[in-house]
Parts: sequence; C-alpha cells; structure tokens
Amino acid sequence: MQFKPVFGCGVMAAVTLTAALPAIAQSVPASARNACIQRTAEEMVVATRDVSVVSAGPVSAESGATTLSMRNNKTGQTAECRVNTIDNTVLSVTLSGGSAGGNTTGQNPEFWVVTGGRTFLKASPGILAKTATSNVPNGTVLRNLGCQSQIMPTWCQVEFRDDPSVKGWAWSPNLSPYRGDSSISNPSSPTSATSAPEVGTPVDRLSDFVGARAGQAENAIQERGYRFVKADNSSGDAVYSYWQEIDTQYCVVIRTAEGRYDSIIYNGAAGNCQP
Repeated sequence: MQFKPVFGCGVMAAVTLTAALPAIAQSVPASARNACIQRTAEEMVVATRDVSVVSAGPVSAESGATTLSMRNNKTGQTAECRVNTIDNTVLSVTLSGGSAGGNTTGQNPEFWVVTGGRTFLKASPGILAKTATSNVPNGTVLRNLGCQSQIMPTWCQVEFRDDPSVKGWAWSPNLSPYRGDSSISNPSSPTSATSAPEVGTPVDRLSDFVGARAGQAENAIQERGYRFVKADNSSGDAVYSYWQEIDTQYCVVIRTAEGRYDSIIYNGAAGNCQP
C-alpha cells in the first residue's frame, strides 16, 4: 500500500506565505519585532512609524534572545535592540551610530559650556535613560567625549572638565561651544535673547520630544526646566498644554494630537501662560 502526502489549502497557503517573507520575518516573530520598534521609538523619542528593523542576528537556542538592528528612517540614527522572542520582552536598547571621540571642529568642539538651564546628565543617551547627574548649572564647562551624530540635535557624552569622574550624556541643545569664556551662550538659545522669542518659534531645547507619547515625556520635560501651567482641550481635535520655561519665564505651548506631541512652540512672554 502506498501513502500519498495530502496538503490542505490552509497548509499550502502557510507554506507559500513563509517562503514569500524575508529571512528576518522567518526567524523573528512579528510580535518581538514590534516590541523592539516600540521600545526603540521611545528611546529615540520618535513615532513608531519612523523606526524600522534593518537586520536580525541569530536566535539563541537556549534563551530565545536575539539582537535586532534598528534604524530611524528620518535621521539615520541606529540602535541595537535585544529581545526575547519567546515572551517578546525587550532586554535592552542601545543607541548607536555616533562618532567616536570628540573633535575641535564644527558642532563637536573639545569643550562644551552648559547654557540650557537645569541640564541633566544621563547614564546613556535617551530621555528615558537613568539620570546620572542632576541640575548641572549654567556655565559649567564639560569635556566633549563624542556625540552620536554630526547632525544636531543629538546626545553628547561629556565629563566635567574640573572633575573627570563625573560623566554622562547631555542633550546638545543645552550645550554651546566653549571658547575660554564661561559666559558664552548659544545665539539660537532663548536664554541669550534680549526679548521673548516670536510666537510660533519652535523650542530647540524640546525639539526631540516632537512625536513622543504625551504621558511618557512629561517628567523629562520637567527635568529640562519647564513647569506645567495649564491645559486646554476646547479645540476638540487636539490638546494644548502650556508650560513655563523656568530660567527665562517664556511661555511654551505643546500641541498633542492622537496621544503624541505634534508641535512645541514659544507663545511669547510669561503672561501668555497665566491660568
């Protein structure tokens, strides 16, 4: 007696689908890839639609873990996401794609000076990373150990010039090139302006939060030196929250749509933020 293999339509369809998918989809479940996209987007403070999986390493036969290479499709920033393909737990996200070591040209000088007010040093790049040093005062001179990208804004690794044991990652809009005068400031920074910025001007110090989830970024915005004043949802399709920049007293408006920060702009002097 001979037995002939019989395949149902459902089995044949599954075989055809598997063959059509790229190798990365065959080796890493979609749920694990989506978990990495979500977590990486949070670390980069961008929308998930801007992050994609570039490649995947081998899946460990023992633990089920693998490393995915991620990419920010808008800026080109890259990251490595370590994920457990069994339960889709993201084990770590390491942002990369930066230059190794500081230099003395362009936007990566040998030293920075803090000009952004209430600057925090993070243990690793990313607003959700653990804070290593709080409230670094304006005028503090920091040695530049290298920035992630030549395209600003970005994260720069620094150490205190007067105490190299204090290290961390700083957000570049809070820094200005140091040229031997600790009072130097960034010409584009509102802290050096003689009058309130024009209404509608983007807030450079918060530009990395555009696209971030509203609830997850509020604490980080406060760490940057902003105080929540009020919110207005009367427009129906969006919520407008008003924040005061503590060191300048300028008013900032954040527009939230579909749960994410859509725009962050100045709204003039402090009086425009009054409840």
